[in-house]
Amino acid sequence: MSSNAQVPSSSTADHSESALPRMMDLSNDTLGRIHPNDLDDMLDESDQQNDAHVLDNTQVDNNINKNVEDAMQPLYPDCDGQHTKLSSVVELLSIKSRHKGSEALFTELLQFMKKVLPDGCTLPENCQKATAIIKPYRMSYEIIHACPNDYILYWRENADRDSCPNCNVSRWKPHDPSKPVSKNVPVKKLRYFSVTKRLQRMYSIPWIAKEMSWHSRVENYNTHMRHPVDSPSWKKVDRLWPSFADETRNVRLGLATDGFNPFGTNDPHSCWHAMLVPYNIPTSLYMSQDFTMLTLLIPGPYDPEHNIDVYLQPLIEELKELWSVGSTTYDAKMKSDFTMKVLLMWCMHDFPAYAHVSGCRTAGEYVCPVCSEQIDSQWLKYGRKFVYMGVCG
Repeated sequence: MSSNAQVPSSSTADHSESALPRMMDLSNDTLGRIHPNDLDDMLDESDQQNDAHVLDNTQVDNNINKNVEDAMQPLYPDCDGQHTKLSSVVELLSIKSRHKGSEALFTELLQFMKKVLPDGCTLPENCQKATAIIKPYRMSYEIIHACPNDYILYWRENADRDSCPNCNVSRWKPHDPSKPVSKNVPVKKLRYFSVTKRLQRMYSIPWIAKEMSWHSRVENYNTHMRHPVDSPSWKKVDRLWPSFADETRNVRLGLATDGFNPFGTNDPHSCWHAMLVPYNIPTSLYMSQDFTMLTLLIPGPYDPEHNIDVYLQPLIEELKELWSVGSTTYDAKMKSDFTMKVLLMWCMHDFPAYAHVSGCRTAGEYVCPVCSEQIDSQWLKYGRKFVYMGVCG
């Protein structure tokens, strides 16, 4: 939340127009878009509820009225109009995260601030209640169980299976005999982050929604490429699917995958991730960390290799849905809904990852996926490796 945004100065939720846009953006991603016509009714209902400022974790996900109240409630009575309960909690939790503060430290800090601030301070009492306030605004993700040997995902038609039909390996870790009653714990879990929700959140912020149509306003160059909008691939998409190109808010994405070791170089553990980048926005933005979207987190300890397509299934299915049907999305800049469609333009990988994703060979006798069997290669008997004569092109 911006520190210079205007908020009501009274001790109760204010219905003023200055506070409305800010509240609308904050509550957009909880239980759906709040329309201005519905605001007064919701706030009237919230006035009749209990005055508690923090709800249990089981209630906070389903109480949009409470989200509205927290987004507009001043930090304390007669506040200067620059800080609300929600904005202050977000900022304090951000400081805690940046400096790796403990929950005990954060709780003591909250208790001290409640002493020094005027009576009626709306800050929560401890760290647990502070995190409960921002829980509805967090981006959710889906956990999908996977075969330990990377053959299948326990998803859709395989969701109820207890073992893999290909290798017969159990889905679950062995039970501890010392615990007569214990839950089933999966051996391997894929974490999937929805593409649709993240793109919808971009469009819920006015300045980002405006930048998502930047590519349609920039002048095209035929002599050199400054941005993917100048590329032959972009122009080919415009020719093949003119209806997609006519809606400038439709999104064009790039996909990248690679492996990494989360435990340092001394451990041979290998995890893989898939990242998406939106190309609608200027180069200075889409190359930044803020607009790089993590969509898949594939667990180790081993490289999935050519079985990576098993883990890409949820992403592929969602991209197919976004291409063929689209998703109704609210544009905060235009203040209207539209059907957002998405196209995956291309993939970017290093050579080993390129082999895994495409299924092509990038090592051995036929190292070049373009030349394939036409490449001139020779095995060095004493060097014990292939060498390649000539250059493909």
